[in-house]
Amino acid sequence: MIYRRAVKQARQDRRVKGESWIGSDQTAVDTQSLITKICRGTNDFVFCNNVFEKHLYTPTTDIKGLTQIAITQTTIYATNTRIFISKAIAAEKNKELQNLYRICLTGYELLLGQFVDANLNFAKGDYRSMLFNIGKCERFVSDCQNVLGGSRAPPQLGTQNNQNRVLVQMSRLSGELIGK
Repeated sequence: MIYRRAVKQARQDRRVKGESWIGSDQTAVDTQSLITKICRGTNDFVFCNNVFEKHLYTPTTDIKGLTQIAITQTTIYATNTRIFISKAIAAEKNKELQNLYRICLTGYELLLGQFVDANLNFAKGDYRSMLFNIGKCERFVSDCQNVLGGSRAPPQLGTQNNQNRVLVQMSRLSGELIGK
């Protein structure tokens, strides 16, 4: 499994503390199967899996922990994309392209607002409202991709849009698994 390193470290930590590791291997397998299930529902399995692998602090993370990772990473990536778009607007001389960037900027600002609300609803345990907030967001990324098209957008923005779309999907899919 991709989390062998984390499992090995957790085992070593428990041995140092004199704790038992009985039953935890199965929980790590359960975590990996949740990650696989979530990532298969996205547009980019590898990126999704890498995000979880990088931010998983324990091999026994439950679905709520995975949802928190997805929501947090979506917020971080979308914030970075909003900053990139703001800089692109300032640097762009073509007014038409500036206006197209502004459409993207508005979409990312709306996405971030919805994810702030989703994070608050997640913290309150209101998963239905959280999913309602998240459900609107993939469209904001798509709108940016559609208005700029492939040739007008800098390659970095295309990559960021694709990553943000996957992160929104991860947030939605993991949130849908809470309580199942």
